[in-house]
Amino acid sequence: MSAPAEEASQQVDWSAEWIAPKAPVLPGQWVCFRKRFKVTAAIVSPRVRIACDSKYWLWINGKNFAFEGQLKRGPNPSDTYFDELDLPTSIGHGENVISLLVWYFGRHGFAHQSSGKCGLVFELFDRDRPLIRSDRSWRAMLHPAYGCGDEPVPNFRLAESNICFDARKEPLGWRDLRFDDFNWPLAQEFGRPPAAPWNRLVRRPIPMWRDEGLVAYDDAPVVPFVSDGQPIICKLPGNIHVTPELDINASAGTHIDIRTDNYTGGGANNVRAEYVSRAGRQSYESLGWMNGHEVHYRIPAGVTVHGLRYRRTSYNTQWLGAFDCDHPPLVSLWKKSIRTLDVCMRDSFMDCPDRERAQWWGDVVIQSTSAAYACDAQTAPLLTRKGIIELFGWQKADGALYSPIPAGIPDALQDESAGCWDKEIPSQMLASIGLYGLWAYYEQTGDREIIAEVFPGVLSYLAQWHFDEKTGLVEERHGGWNWVDWGSNVDSLVCVNAWYALALRGVINMARLLERSHDASLFAVRLERMHVGFNAAFWNGEHYMGTPLPTPDDRAAAMAVLAGFVDQAKRDSILALLARERHAGPYMEKYIVEALFQLRQPALALQRLMSRYAEQIAAPTTTLWEGWSVRDATWGGGTYNHAWSAGSIALLQQYVAGITPVEPAFRRFAVRPQLAHLSRVASVVPTRFGLIRLIIDADERQLTLEVPPECQADLTAPGGETIKLGAGIHHIVFDTGASQEELAWTADSAQESDTTRLP
Repeated sequence: MSAPAEEASQQVDWSAEWIAPKAPVLPGQWVCFRKRFKVTAAIVSPRVRIACDSKYWLWINGKNFAFEGQLKRGPNPSDTYFDELDLPTSIGHGENVISLLVWYFGRHGFAHQSSGKCGLVFELFDRDRPLIRSDRSWRAMLHPAYGCGDEPVPNFRLAESNICFDARKEPLGWRDLRFDDFNWPLAQEFGRPPAAPWNRLVRRPIPMWRDEGLVAYDDAPVVPFVSDGQPIICKLPGNIHVTPELDINASAGTHIDIRTDNYTGGGANNVRAEYVSRAGRQSYESLGWMNGHEVHYRIPAGVTVHGLRYRRTSYNTQWLGAFDCDHPPLVSLWKKSIRTLDVCMRDSFMDCPDRERAQWWGDVVIQSTSAAYACDAQTAPLLTRKGIIELFGWQKADGALYSPIPAGIPDALQDESAGCWDKEIPSQMLASIGLYGLWAYYEQTGDREIIAEVFPGVLSYLAQWHFDEKTGLVEERHGGWNWVDWGSNVDSLVCVNAWYALALRGVINMARLLERSHDASLFAVRLERMHVGFNAAFWNGEHYMGTPLPTPDDRAAAMAVLAGFVDQAKRDSILALLARERHAGPYMEKYIVEALFQLRQPALALQRLMSRYAEQIAAPTTTLWEGWSVRDATWGGGTYNHAWSAGSIALLQQYVAGITPVEPAFRRFAVRPQLAHLSRVASVVPTRFGLIRLIIDADERQLTLEVPPECQADLTAPGGETIKLGAGIHHIVFDTGASQEELAWTADSAQESDTTRLP
């Protein structure tokens, strides 16, 4: 498949040359680039474009202007992202110097496709006037202090290496204007973009990171102190991304180890740092981010410690969504879900920030909707949009989709142990193109353009599935890894057919949106045949079963509900099964709880949710786990922070608070809460029009709803009557004869400060 047109539209003409040192750059090495320049005329609006393989840090006259720039490669298997940044107008008249530090990963990973060559391209403009560009006049040399350290190295899924810094070899002050770089070698040129192996350059589609600066740990020892050689454990405010720093006085050659408590998260070696001191007072920040609840410093005895700090960086979004209620464990689950989502967002939506940092699309589907309810409506959708463009940018020539991507593409001499991946997980790909994937993104954002761009790729992927017109079912598509969920007792045949039906529902909606009536009709007929064939093949009078199992699968039952195949006659049997069977891992548990809400059983839904997550809610970790236990191979290794477990964000907002889009981007939205035993619920949902605010006090029989400008709310009464509310703050009183689980109301609304009697 060719890359989506969206990518091509972001191409720019470059006058700069790709450059690199003349000396070979090996995987895990770091490179210093410098360029002196003179300013003779006023600079009004400086702007830079930068691309590299793999990450960069930018200073001008010794002041840092970009901390960990560059997205992991790439938008498709061939090309590379670039950053475009506005700079302050503080570039002075006279002599100036640009300094860049580039970290070359040099190996594939489950989130990075290595170009195989370190390189940098740089342009500085003042409005449209070019000022500086990278070429052979730049200085470029390997940073002599950086290395990869000793074994063990990070596991094969990570493109990043460990970072070892030997301060005895550091060219002190190399970023500053006064540093003498006369003896540094000149750079070598490799051509202007789109030069191989970096190829076309695509503008970064997401913001630069939020950088909170260096701060002291809350519980760090009082400084200065002399280390006794025991590990120094510094607690973080939660599971976050950090670059640790130290300030010490030591003799030359002292070895210090820095890692987090999560170094072996998920049962694999992740990233760590080593520092070798020079003599005297010195400070050092390890620039490769790591995550965890604690940073562990191993500083030999006798070293004087003057300071320990950390820098938190994160995806640059505002966390505007909120949920509160009168059941503290449920609030705790919300907060841990938010922390889990946050720590799994950076270059892309990640499954976990430690073992893999990979964009698995089963996770992305859950993360995208969770982010829509938790984050601001400007920045969060950009990360989903980037993921969609990459999903179809990496689509295979035969139409197959796969994840995680970006990832190394295996050849005859490579496999996943080289950070390579090209295996399809069919159920996750169906999720990505269907009702919970592309269509949910459209409902939350109104982004018709991206739907139009990728729809041909959606049809191409669906064509890979064999649909039996006679039975109304699809055959299981193995694709490389026929995975449905961690855990046991998986009825994959039922689940895959239900996922296919959900894909059809999404595709039908997209076809209608794009006015492709033939496609919409074709797939609507197919979905109707599936409805009949699914129940004929899998329903045995008590439960659904397509794969011989010792007991019915709760996943299969839930997926049948979500696919729309469960009629009233089957409802009681399904409810009894979902109350009894518990086989799913956290990934599919989200959909099981959602099925209970769709069956209008909030008490059972919340009871199951709280029961399944009870251990995680009570645990000291601030994030939710990959499985029901930590570091357990039953659950894929058991990371203690895994994206799919954040699905409670959407469940609580969509079903307990009951806020769902009716028209794209929440311009019109429904409010249909399911309180169960809860007496008080408060919710905030971000939209591009403003915040939806909902407060329900069931004991006082009161509801307050704030509808943003340009929006309309549909408040659904117990009998099915819908009350339409325009922009403004509405105060509503429940019918005193209604039960707590119902939502009837009869009173007044304050619309834009006017009190109006509703019909």
